[in-house]
Amino acid sequence: MNPNFFYPSSVMIGKGIYQKFLDTNDLHISRLFVITGKKSMQDAGVLNKIKELTKKHGVECFIFSGIESSPTNSQVDKICQLSKEFKSDCILGIGGASSIDVAKIVGMQSTNGGKSWDYINLKERPAKKVINDSLPVIAIPTTSGGGSESTPYAVITNSDTKMKKGIKSEKLYPKLAIIDLELLELMPKRIVSNSGFDAFTQSLEAYASKNSNFISDFFALKSLELIFLNFEKSWEDSKNIYAREKMAIASLLSGLAIGITDTNLAHAMSHPLSAHYNVPHGVAVLLCTLQSIQFNKSIVNDKYSDITKLLNNKNNKNHVEFLIDKIHKWAKKFGVSLCFQDYDIPKTAIDSFVSDSLKIGGILTNPRPINSEQLKNLYEKAWTGKID
Repeated sequence: MNPNFFYPSSVMIGKGIYQKFLDTNDLHISRLFVITGKKSMQDAGVLNKIKELTKKHGVECFIFSGIESSPTNSQVDKICQLSKEFKSDCILGIGGASSIDVAKIVGMQSTNGGKSWDYINLKERPAKKVINDSLPVIAIPTTSGGGSESTPYAVITNSDTKMKKGIKSEKLYPKLAIIDLELLELMPKRIVSNSGFDAFTQSLEAYASKNSNFISDFFALKSLELIFLNFEKSWEDSKNIYAREKMAIASLLSGLAIGITDTNLAHAMSHPLSAHYNVPHGVAVLLCTLQSIQFNKSIVNDKYSDITKLLNNKNNKNHVEFLIDKIHKWAKKFGVSLCFQDYDIPKTAIDSFVSDSLKIGGILTNPRPINSEQLKNLYEKAWTGKID
């Protein structure tokens, strides 16, 4: 067991607090480059507020809107070039995990050079090393799922091969993470459920990981406890700020947990679904989680027992069945299918999914080793929604 733990970011939590990130300007910002999604922050007036704030503090501001749900290396490289031309001295990512991931890569790439895909570890060549400190990055998540504000990871998709993989470096941690309850109110139900699935699966995988230690276990279990108590309430009522705050903290904790352990089987299986068929990341991971739980149960049944205790498994029902039943109840409540075929994914794609998944580094942290034949079997079951 490795008990080491590193987390260099400052965290601010409050309502309307995103409007105060320049009040002290400890980061000495003079040229701020903002990265966000296509519409939501513009429609909500948040980007205009950021423009007003930067103008008030004498900070030049450039806003890039248009991050996709699965950003590609070619998009990231273009954004990095824009940032260089603007001569940015700080990057702000606001939105879902994809926007924050891109902000982290742009900050790192700006000081280390090369192309974004250079930093992806591949079988045919090692990843380019991150040597220099990143430009300071401010992360403002507007969803409660990816935990990118608290991880040393950033995920991108290769625009040519559709391979989806992550970069890992301690220099990818943001300098400042801001969890703003005002912004969390803006999440529609679809985003609440999708991002909540991501936080849940991250914490589940961190707790089951062969890399887990007592620190990651603490973060993962606390995250799961908060999710079980607040996920549905957060989805039911956007004005339930308490529930949405707790889900945001659960997401932060899930990021801290996987920052120690990495994700494993379900995340590795899910990446091809998002990259090739645009299945939302949280849904894609949930689709693969049921099979992951079944595959790993012989190794981590005791840990699944710990998790179901948080759900008040009073009748001591089989731990795995109890956990799977909870996931099915969520899927029914949130209107999410757990069958691949309902997402227009052809069964013929499974062989390519297997090949891609085995290239994801996180699969090596799975508590039970898996080979290509076993992985194909899991995909075939997931395609039909079959649970043994």
